[in-house]
Amino acid sequence: MRQCRVAALDKQPGVRPLGVGEALMRLISKVVLADCGREAKAACGSTQLCAGLEAGIEGAIHAVR
Repeated sequence: MRQCRVAALDKQPGVRPLGVGEALMRLISKVVLADCGREAKAACGSTQLCAGLEAGIEGAIHAVR
């Protein structure tokens, strides 16, 4: 459903893929999330890591360390 342009970043060693999305799709995603983000957070429950938390993934990373 979603498409993006793919570019390759030269990492030493190897190559890292980078997907560049469209600005309109990012805007639509942000509007939809702002409108129904609370319902999505409730529906996901604990199945999503740090869903709905500000800077939640950083806390999870520090907890693992």
